[in-house]
Amino acid sequence: EQASEPNNAQDENTYEDLKKSIGLLCERGVKVHIYDAPWPCSQPYQVSINQLNIVRNLGKTCQSELTYHIFGYPNAVTMEGLQEKPAQSLFYRPDGHPRPTAGQLILTKIFDLQDTDSAPPLPSDFGQDLLNLPEVQADLWVKERVARCEGKWATGAYQDTLGEMNDLFPIWHKDDLVQPPGNQ
Repeated sequence: EQASEPNNAQDENTYEDLKKSIGLLCERGVKVHIYDAPWPCSQPYQVSINQLNIVRNLGKTCQSELTYHIFGYPNAVTMEGLQEKPAQSLFYRPDGHPRPTAGQLILTKIFDLQDTDSAPPLPSDFGQDLLNLPEVQADLWVKERVARCEGKWATGAYQDTLGEMNDLFPIWHKDDLVQPPGNQ
């Protein structure tokens, strides 16, 4: 079995494009919300830390709001197939791409809409703005989420996630995930 090595030249170009794009938006005073999509195990620890450090550095000079939410790790959304009574995926198309319903949860988290009437209920461990945490705590958070991909969960976290998932999926299925205001 051959391990795949990252293409450093391609990664550098990607990072340079990311830096330029975010830098331009920040210079113009545009609020920038960056997120890592909800994939079960999106990338190795060092790649996540490299990206976090790039965004941290951009945040030092950004003239507007900058957030960096991570959703790509095992959580109640990405582990959808493990629910007690699986049905057609609420969050992923058959080709694996996230559905708009995943976007509804992401936007609810990024814009802190959890307490609004039309917001879907969020799992307690769905996404984190890493720029809102002290650096050491953010690095530890990333390390713990990457460890989940290796089957190493903090004590009780796996059972808590499964329990919450089994509580939320019936609600999400029953309510078509998001209710328009006034239909509560």
